[in-house]
Amino acid sequence: MRAKYGNSVVEIWKIDPQNINENWVKQAFEDQIIWWNMSDKKVLMVNNAGNVLTGILPKMKIVGLSVSMGVAGWYLVKSVDNNYKVIDEKHFKKEYSLF
Repeated sequence: MRAKYGNSVVEIWKIDPQNINENWVKQAFEDQIIWWNMSDKKVLMVNNAGNVLTGILPKMKIVGLSVSMGVAGWYLVKSVDNNYKVIDEKHFKKEYSLF
């Protein structure tokens, strides 16, 4: 889906482990920009740098990793410059307009 945020158009996905239909979201999982928390599969982890990481899954050791988390029902936002962030529904409704 797309939404307007200020003067920009962004890609959005309402976080739902059972509904991953957006191609850009599938690609972000494949590129390990986003992943499910290992202990709670309803929590989405997001690499704030937006860089592809190797070894993000078990037994990884990365220094300086900056991540944010969002839960099912929140929104994953991808900006035009490929930055990713999560926001809760309250802020989404206040700051974004769906197309």
